[in-house]
Amino acid sequence: MAMTPEEPRMRRVAIVGAGPSGLYAAGQLATQTDVEVAVDIYDRLPTPFGLLRYGVAPDHESVKSVAKTLAAAFDSPHVRYFGLVEVGTQVRPAQLLECYDAVIYAYGSENDRKLGIPGETELDGSRSAREFVSWYSGHPDAHAQDLDTVRNAVVVGVGNVAVDVTRILLKDPEELSVTDMPESVLAELRRTHVENVWLVGRRGPENASFTNKELRELLELDGVDTELVGADLTAIDVDLLDRKARSNVESIAAAIAEPKQGKRHLHLVFNHRPVAIKGVEGVTGVEFESNLDGSRFEVPADLVLRSIGYFGNPLPGVPFADGRIPNLEGRVTEEDGSSRPGEYVTGWIKRGPSGLIVGTARILPKPWRIWSQICSRCRSGSWLTRRNCWLSAASRRVRWPTGVASMRPRSRAAICVVASAPRSRPGTTCWIWSLPNRKKPSAESTIQEHDQLSI
Repeated sequence: MAMTPEEPRMRRVAIVGAGPSGLYAAGQLATQTDVEVAVDIYDRLPTPFGLLRYGVAPDHESVKSVAKTLAAAFDSPHVRYFGLVEVGTQVRPAQLLECYDAVIYAYGSENDRKLGIPGETELDGSRSAREFVSWYSGHPDAHAQDLDTVRNAVVVGVGNVAVDVTRILLKDPEELSVTDMPESVLAELRRTHVENVWLVGRRGPENASFTNKELRELLELDGVDTELVGADLTAIDVDLLDRKARSNVESIAAAIAEPKQGKRHLHLVFNHRPVAIKGVEGVTGVEFESNLDGSRFEVPADLVLRSIGYFGNPLPGVPFADGRIPNLEGRVTEEDGSSRPGEYVTGWIKRGPSGLIVGTARILPKPWRIWSQICSRCRSGSWLTRRNCWLSAASRRVRWPTGVASMRPRSRAAICVVASAPRSRPGTTCWIWSLPNRKKPSAESTIQEHDQLSI
């Protein structure tokens, strides 16, 4: 089936990243009426939604429901999704700039920050919370997690991700069986015998980053007792706290005041930092130091999950500093502060890993400035007319089954366009093709059809 090229007057925008910020950008561009815009979304994964699909806990269905709002972008006939395309490796940003009037970088922050302490990288059982989340969310790149011998776990960090992984470790797997959690993950969780989880933060409970909703879900787990270590709640003047901090302190106070006599135990450790992960080949314990008086203590541990922040990856030829793409109100900037024509950035790769996913679906003033700038430049005709992107081609259909853990084409140059029903659960209809192994073809060249998709 041949794809119809856009009319010359229609402007073209490429979005790198199909997570919440990328889909939000696509939706804003697709629904504005100032100028006609065609949007192509590129992502290295076969399916859209990014962090919303592979970063939100399976039992948080209310947060995942935001996908319905973000997926509305695909209702536009001028929005297309290109999966299995790794920008920076298979397609360079410079090539996209040759094909599009504007490129928006929205690929998030995939690297986790490290503690920098002995035992963190060399001991089996010391991992990032990101790896653990990817596993229980069914991410195609995730490695299986062996939890059979885990009795004691330490989670470093007091953000929502840290609370999520702690809850998954302590929650009854049967309560998770009604979610979309992969069966292989449920089977592993049923084999676990986690008895203690230490959730550790370097500051006090009033300074924790987790939201009260996340905290209460953790504290209200059936059969889980809560212990407070390193903080005196009575010494905290709740009247001086903001609403979130006050609610968190009050929720912790209520939890420790009513012991459940459960078989599993949650230890909330505040004002401490890990100084060493102990063990020979695998993790056997973690040593902590108080940030108040310097005293130390050690707890047994078979698993250590760090959740202390994330940073992004650089793209070839795109400015990058401090884990982000430098920008001025969403416009990519050089070291001297000058703007790069036609390049924009949004989401975590713009501002760093902060903010709630649920807020992505709202119309916010700052993100809207980016789309306004793009449309303003389109109307003014200040961009050079781009030729039709050479990635467009005809192809054949394939059918993706549900629940496939990893789908990779035999050729690294394979590209997939989700051309219909991107939100359907039973399967997704796709068109597959690949770039020939030669120089970039001309507009009249025929893109060779890929022989087979490995499923």
